[in-house]
Amino acid sequence: MVSLVLCTALLCCGCVQTAPEEDQTKVTPLPGTSYAGTGNASETVQMDAGLYRFAMTSNGSGPFVFEVENPDTYGLLAHGEGPYSGTQVFGIYENGTYNLNVTAAGPWSVNVQQAAVEAGHALPFAVNGSGDDVAGWIDLPLGETEFDVANDGTSFFAACLYNQTGHPVMDPTGTYQQPVHGNMGAYNGTVTVYIPEKGPYYLNIVSDGNWSVSVS
Repeated sequence: MVSLVLCTALLCCGCVQTAPEEDQTKVTPLPGTSYAGTGNASETVQMDAGLYRFAMTSNGSGPFVFEVENPDTYGLLAHGEGPYSGTQVFGIYENGTYNLNVTAAGPWSVNVQQAAVEAGHALPFAVNGSGDDVAGWIDLPLGETEFDVANDGTSFFAACLYNQTGHPVMDPTGTYQQPVHGNMGAYNGTVTVYIPEKGPYYLNIVSDGNWSVSVS
């Protein structure tokens, strides 16, 4: 399984970047839409603000890249060599039209769904897995929360939290607060994250190996 190889830790955790505008004509409403094809493709979709979950597969042996963009937003959700199977979330901050771009050397599929806010896992909570994946909503209290995180992968690794509006978690000073904002290679550590508001937060994992997260 090939992990996402993201340009920066900021991109991994769902932050927005300026991207060039593309000329697209076909618009498809979301959420709950699946796409499939072979080779390169681009789809223009209408997306409301919120957090979206993208389940992606590629059966080719060459490059696989999946991007979400419009003139004001850019997200690189997958960038590696196939075959690939993984799930990632990305925050859309404003209602609008977005391009879903696929670069692939073979068959691929992408399923897009809005991550509806719901009651999360209660603490203490532990989860483990492999590759790029999501752990869903976790109910976190206001204040400091401890995350025990481990990863045996060799490439980019991150464990990121999103709030109900699809934004990454920040402290009162505007500083990113994530269990692991970005690390190259294996990781094993305990991180204290300041949670600015009580409620459910979505945990997203980027890894090319086996990982585990315990929250207390």
